[in-house]
Amino acid sequence: MKKILLTGGTGFIGKNFLDKYKNFYFFFVILRNKKKNRKNLIKHNNIKYYFFEDDKFNKNLFKIKFDFFINLATHYTKLNDNKNLEKIIESNIKFPLILLNGLNKLYVKKVITIGTMHEHYNNNEFFPYNLYAGSKRSLETLLEYFKKKYLNISFYNLKFYESYSDNDERNKIIPIIKKNYHQNKRVFLSFSNLRLNFLHVDDILEAINIILTKKIKPNSYQIKSKNFSNIKNLIIKFNKKKSKKIKIKQMRNRYTIINFKIKKLPFWKQKNFIEKDFERIINGKN
Repeated sequence: MKKILLTGGTGFIGKNFLDKYKNFYFFFVILRNKKKNRKNLIKHNNIKYYFFEDDKFNKNLFKIKFDFFINLATHYTKLNDNKNLEKIIESNIKFPLILLNGLNKLYVKKVITIGTMHEHYNNNEFFPYNLYAGSKRSLETLLEYFKKKYLNISFYNLKFYESYSDNDERNKIIPIIKKNYHQNKRVFLSFSNLRLNFLHVDDILEAINIILTKKIKPNSYQIKSKNFSNIKNLIIKFNKKKSKKIKIKQMRNRYTIINFKIKKLPFWKQKNFIEKDFERIINGKN
């Protein structure tokens, strides 16, 4: 059974990845906060947890012959204040670099990191929408050092737009709509023509597993939905079927879609669509 060193195991994508593939891989999960993360851990014989605190880690961990390193650790925020800047640097840049620097690189075959399409605001090759997006590109740039030094390791960077699932509890647009609908609260749309590119978490997990299992040239790849979905139209379609409506308030009229073209991930195909899932998700209990 292949061994994976994983960060971000209690995050949205990481937790779902562990749950789906816990019978297929042996996971060594690095956590940064022992007290905060203990309640969210998935318990399984193929999952072992190690805590990383104050830049210290169990040195015996890095004697293990890992096959893969997947970095899903991230601090996401739209804010650009100093407090969040420090968290962004610690989680999105410093933490994965320290771990990668300590790996027994002789045995690692592939390293996978996650970027964001918000690195390409206004459809530029690099125009970060916020500091979070900038940090993703910063990590990718710093990894060039390891790419040059360790030619036996294949490095992959996976980019996408918005993610969702049936049980998503993050402060994202779909969970907010669901929560406000059940609490009879109004949903504020920043833009009346807001169109976003949604991928179900299962499709994202499949993309990661494709990189692990297929012979793919090391590179930065994109996965995206066929559709940029208009949030207002999804709500209108939902409201036509329901006596209880989703209440909305529109703020502004203009919205710029990020639709920068980069290489598509080979072998990957979208299986889930927000247009089909929206009603079921909103109807679900909180």
